[in-house]
Amino acid sequence: MQRDYEDNDKKFCVLDQFMIDKQHQGKGFGRAAMKLWLSIVKNKKKYDSIILCYIEGDEAARNLYSDLGFNHNGDVDEDEIQMEYNLK
Repeated sequence: MQRDYEDNDKKFCVLDQFMIDKQHQGKGFGRAAMKLWLSIVKNKKKYDSIILCYIEGDEAARNLYSDLGFNHNGDVDEDEIQMEYNLK
């Protein structure tokens, strides 16, 4: 699930929900889905960056997002760590 967000003339695509059923994790479905979704968002050419969060301690999510080019932007909301993918 994604949504648009604007702040100070910057446009963000926010990924609010991304889940792979536990029985299908570790099979590459998440990585394939994220790569496809990233290409769709990039091709729209309307965002400055993409923002998403993962739950602190979820190393699989952190590693996946890092491998795909997301970086921590310093924002934390309770137990959610925010990452950002710069498109500009």
